[in-house]
Formats: sequence, structure tokens, C-alpha cells
Amino acid sequence: MQINMIKTWILCICIFTLTPQQGLADEQPTHSKRIVTNPISLHSFQHSGLYNEAEIQSGKIAYLTFDDGPNKYTKQILHILQTKQAKGTFFLVGSNIQKHSQIVQEIVSEGHYIGLHSMTHDAKILYNGNANNLLHEMREVQNLVARTAHVDTNLIRVPYGSMPYLKQHYRDDIVLSNYKLWDWTIDTYDWRDKNRPNTIINRVKQQATKPVEVILMHDLHITVAILPTIIDVLQEKGYKLVTYHPAHHIQVNFWKDHRL
Repeated sequence: MQINMIKTWILCICIFTLTPQQGLADEQPTHSKRIVTNPISLHSFQHSGLYNEAEIQSGKIAYLTFDDGPNKYTKQILHILQTKQAKGTFFLVGSNIQKHSQIVQEIVSEGHYIGLHSMTHDAKILYNGNANNLLHEMREVQNLVARTAHVDTNLIRVPYGSMPYLKQHYRDDIVLSNYKLWDWTIDTYDWRDKNRPNTIINRVKQQATKPVEVILMHDLHITVAILPTIIDVLQEKGYKLVTYHPAHHIQVNFWKDHRL
């Protein structure tokens, strides 16, 4: 009876409040394009689908997201997720897909979701005044994923995060191209604190407080090292670690643009 009541409640459009930890966005070999911007203190997102039974019973949802793969660390991340019975969402770079096609297939076969993260990861190319290059690269990655893993995905995460790059005209074109966009609510800064694992773990422990969290990590050696502990921390806090599903899309972008 209680679960049925919760299901009925979930059918309504529910608005929660998240606290995105916006900061320096994605990892790449050089970090010169990272721009520090003021964090947005409040972030509303809208649930547009139903959670499954396990998610309903959990009450707290965390999405582990991994950027810049696939690479030599992705397979280790997949093994940890499988061992810990957790799911992830992987935002892939096109040039890496071509090098690690088998890992892309494993991501899908093991029940995780693939998002799009551009071909070049180059801010000068992607944010040159209009959205043409950005959308062209996202379509390229989309086609690569479709050919490699036989799945279609329209979830994107733009390199370095949407703020300040995605001004109104960028977002308008992204919406017209039928893409959904995710930033994050917790930035682990795994790329920056790669020699300070406890700092990363404590950051997640302190910041994971909302009913739903989207956690930004990267396919890095440090991530492999800390991921088991991060999962333990989140599960001890009562979070169910799930993968993205289009039917359950939630708004998680720094602009609070409900269309994305």
C-alpha cells in the first residue's frame, strides 16, 4: 500500500532543489581552458519520469558520471561498479571511442549509459561564437556510439561545463537539435587533487546531502583508487547508485534551463 502511494505521488511533476557545485569542469591533458566562475547556490530540476521500484524504495538517488573516456582506466572503473553493484553514466570523447571500441560495448552490455562529450574537447573550437561546431561534434560522437555500441543517445555534457559558455543562442540551438544536457551537482575535482585522495573522498562525503546528486568524475588513475570508497560513502548515506535513463530525465544544468 505504501509503495503504491509513493508511485502515485511520483506520477506528479516534482520539483526538488539541488546545490550544484559548479567550478572547473572537465579534465584534459592541459587545464589552461578551465575557467573559475561563481557557483550557483540553488539549482532546481524537474523529474519527468518514474523511478523503478528499487529507486523508489531507496528514496535517495546518486548518479556517478565519468568524463573523457574511454581509456585504459575505464575498464577498471567498470569492474569496480560491477563488484559494488553500482551503475554509472559515461560521457565519452569521440577520439577515444575509436581507440577503445570494445570498452564502449562493455559499458552498454553491463547496464550503464553513454553520454556525448564532443570529439576534440577543445574550448577554442567548440565555443567560437555559435553552436555549429559544438553540435557538429556532438553529432559525430552520437554516430560513433551508434555504430560502435548500437545505441542511440541524446544526452550531452559540454566540455568544461555549460557556464559560462552556453549563452542563450547556444542553448536554443541545442534544444532545437533535440539534445538534453547535464552538468553536475558535485564536482570531485579528481583531476586537480589527484595526489590527495582523502580530500576528494571528504568532499563527496560533505557535499552529498540532497535527494538527488549528479557527481562529476573522470576516467583517471585517482578515480580508480578512490571509487570503491566513494561508493561506500554514498551507499552508507542511503543513496541508490543508478544510471541515467531518458525516461527519467532530470534538469541538471547551471543555467536552470528547464528545456535541457
